Amino acid sequence: MNNVACTEVEALQIPRSFSTPLPARQLPAPAGYTGKDLVAPVQGNGSSIPGIADQLLDRVTDMIIATDEHWRITYINAQAARTLRIGQQEYMGRLFWECFPRLLNTEIETYYRNAMQTGEAIHFDVFFEPMSKWFGINAYPSATGLSIFFRDISSRYHTEAELRSSNERLKLAAKSDAIYDWNINTNELHWDEGLKNLFGYDANQFCLKIWEAAIHPNERNKIVAELYKALHDPQCSFWKMDYRLRCTNGTYCFVFEKGHILRNSKGKAIRMVGVIQDISDRKKTEEELLRLSLVAQQTNNIVAITAPDGTIMWVNDAFVRITGYTVAEAVGRKSAEVFDGPETDPETIRLVQEKFRNKEAFQLQVLNYKKNGQTYWSELSCQPVFDAHGELLHFFSIATDITEKKKLQQVLEQEKRKRQQMITAAAIKIQERERTQVGLELHDNVNQILTTVKLYTELCRDGLCDVDTTLTKSSQLLQACIDEVRALSKRLSGPTLGKVKLYDSVVELVASIHSSSRLTINLHACAIAHLIVNQEIHLGVYRILQEQFTNIIKHAAATTADIVFSIEDNHLCFTIKDDGKGFDIHAKRPGIGLTNMQTRAESLQGNLFINSTPGRGCTMLVELPL
Repeated sequence: MNNVACTEVEALQIPRSFSTPLPARQLPAPAGYTGKDLVAPVQGNGSSIPGIADQLLDRVTDMIIATDEHWRITYINAQAARTLRIGQQEYMGRLFWECFPRLLNTEIETYYRNAMQTGEAIHFDVFFEPMSKWFGINAYPSATGLSIFFRDISSRYHTEAELRSSNERLKLAAKSDAIYDWNINTNELHWDEGLKNLFGYDANQFCLKIWEAAIHPNERNKIVAELYKALHDPQCSFWKMDYRLRCTNGTYCFVFEKGHILRNSKGKAIRMVGVIQDISDRKKTEEELLRLSLVAQQTNNIVAITAPDGTIMWVNDAFVRITGYTVAEAVGRKSAEVFDGPETDPETIRLVQEKFRNKEAFQLQVLNYKKNGQTYWSELSCQPVFDAHGELLHFFSIATDITEKKKLQQVLEQEKRKRQQMITAAAIKIQERERTQVGLELHDNVNQILTTVKLYTELCRDGLCDVDTTLTKSSQLLQACIDEVRALSKRLSGPTLGKVKLYDSVVELVASIHSSSRLTINLHACAIAHLIVNQEIHLGVYRILQEQFTNIIKHAAATTADIVFSIEDNHLCFTIKDDGKGFDIHAKRPGIGLTNMQTRAESLQGNLFINSTPGRGCTMLVELPL
């Protein structure tokens, strides 16, 4: 058996869902079919078809292949040969299934064999993937074989697909649009289902008169007049207008109407096809933006509205004044192009881009650039704005120029560092002073006493004195030395905290100062008699009192001092007032005592105030939060 080369048509893959075969009836023959049997036995010159019929079948648009009852190909017309790219004579007399083996074991084989066995014609459509085309196939069985007619029906399928897509778009539009067709000659007005969905009106009853009555009274005359003006203008092809339309529930919504006016050869309007859209949400957004813009124009802050992709849509006057850009120069450009520059923090830029992508609000401080290249600091607050369906409309941003604030912060930071340096230097100086004082105390007092005790001990050893008397003197001197060391230690180490209350420490300190000097101290501390404070406040109050009393004794030449404690607004307050000679608080002072007290108060998040004038004593007020 001879093998015939396979062609593209062999790759024809029939989907598993064919059109249902037609009932057992005679299908109408395709155009050009003469009704003669195309599968009659070959006679004479190899063709049973008369020359005229042969020419006729070669001219039809359908593709035709015929087989005998044994499935040998008896005829292929020119259209089939061209489409399938095969030779007519080459395939004549060959077995159909050998020429097209890939059709075996498919549903198309089943359809063909059923047609041959039952004698019933059959029709089905199939998509030929290699050619990307749809074919409609009709198979007509006879006593002598099978005649197969097929044609390219791709355009029909494409048209049907476009029609389905168009219907889907219309259904989708019906949810947001009301489409109408107005026959102006007969005054018939037809609406789609969008009218009911949007405004609640019955499409069969919503005539032109009802439409006019539904327009807002303040706009009705204008809208109707504009419509008929457009209809009577032969040059006018479209009419569009915004107005308010009453819904069946009595509320008004903003609508946008656009109509296409069709005219006859004389320019007379005969038909109008259009659409009415509910734009209430858009109007609401526009009104909000208008009100916002009126406010934004008056503010000193930069206000900008940007599209979801970061394109600037609107800026206020403050933007022009601060950045130096005009509105025309800014609108339409990316916000990053206008605001960012070489020294803008890359991490800040990345954060802004991320927030834009995620449609999130954000607030931050950023270094921006003016048109002339000058930098300025701004505190930026950006908020996304969404519509009623959750779709992002734009970003609304407000930026405050905080350049002066930043400069002030820098000055404060410098002063803070400078003050910290001064505190560190003061602490070192205090340590050195205390060490010097300790050295002097040890040298002038303790050392002299111990030297005398040493001398007495040597006299006793050498038997040069009255031992009992000398030892008694030595014992007294050693006790004096112990007392001196104890007093020095107490002055340096501060109060014994533990379970001792602040009140007890203050009373003990006042008593020790009173006993060691001529200063009379009047203490008013009933307010803290039962007060419990933490260790930091306890020690801070003690050191401030200790330092101030040292200043009064050494420098003020005072005879009396008053201490008053109180509790006000959850703050521990105390005042120390003396009747000394006072001083000029604005004059430069060589000591660091006041600085040391000020530092202690600030370390406890408190405040310390000094009020003094020469000849009028000094008053110090301390406030510490509890």
